[in-house]
Amino acid sequence: MIQHLTSTKRYCWTLTSCLAVLSLSLLALACNSSSPTEPEAPTDLQTFNGSAAAGNGVSGQGDVPSIDLEKFTNGEDADDPTGPEILIGDPVEWTYEVTNTGNEDLDPVTVSDSDPNLTVECPLAALVVGESMTCTASGVAELGQYSNEATATGTPGVGEDVSDSDTSHYLGVEEIIGEASIDIEKSTNGEDADEPPGPSIPVGDPIEWTYEVTNTGDLALDPVSVTDSDPAVIVDCPLAALSAGEFMTCTATGVAALGPYSNIGTVSGMTSDLLEVQDEDPSNYTGCEGQDCFDDDGDSDSDDDSDSDSDDDSDDDSDDDSDGDSDEDSDGDSDSDSDGDSDSDSDAEGS
Repeated sequence: MIQHLTSTKRYCWTLTSCLAVLSLSLLALACNSSSPTEPEAPTDLQTFNGSAAAGNGVSGQGDVPSIDLEKFTNGEDADDPTGPEILIGDPVEWTYEVTNTGNEDLDPVTVSDSDPNLTVECPLAALVVGESMTCTASGVAELGQYSNEATATGTPGVGEDVSDSDTSHYLGVEEIIGEASIDIEKSTNGEDADEPPGPSIPVGDPIEWTYEVTNTGDLALDPVSVTDSDPAVIVDCPLAALSAGEFMTCTATGVAALGPYSNIGTVSGMTSDLLEVQDEDPSNYTGCEGQDCFDDDGDSDSDDDSDSDSDDDSDDDSDDDSDGDSDEDSDGDSDSDSDGDSDSDSDAEGS
């Protein structure tokens, strides 16, 4: 009896323990089912600037939203000092080339400058993927080294703003250090005929004028233009500007007119501070017809060389003939006399 009670007591203790464990398990399961489920990480997310956004980018562009800014001072990408030299008081123009280089449209897009006195104006307020725009600002050159920094900022559809900055410089001076000069050399049908009468050209024959233009100074010239004193002559040039030491050949064409002719080629160049330099060079020719196109001997200028060659050949032939005749006559007379005397003697002896 006592043994049976002991067994029953052990069984009940074991059953109680099992029920307690079962109750704790059910409670834990209930708690887990009531808490929110942790979402799975999406497989198509793009990360940029520490944030993640759905990947609806454009193929061929950057993998993330981005923007690029390139700033210029009076047309120069002067990232480093000193930049261009500009006379104090002269105008300064800054240009800001802004491009959406990422894979998301940016809206809005803003451009600002570190100089609070500058107001940057842009033609667009947003940029789609791959789109660009040019913003501008203007000011007046101040004395000394100047530097300002521009920043472009764009907002993508999802995520943080993107931005880019670029610095530009110039040096404000009281006078431009350097010298501006230009040179022109004009030719008519290849001849540098500065003085009349120049070459004789038959009336109606074509004429080509060439204008050799050289920037002989140490400052860039822009623009550079070449004109002719004859309004009917149109000068064509391959370049519109010349850097220091650079040169080009311009051309013009016409038809020879009767009589003496002279025209003047003029070149003009402008420095960045609007200083103009010029040079000019004349050229001449004489339009001729009939006997006027021949020299005093009755030969045309173009025939001089052939006449000279002909005279040389004639002299050579004359010398050859003279030598030949002299030899032949000498030999012939000698032979004839010798033979005659010999024959005569033989006959006499025979008689």
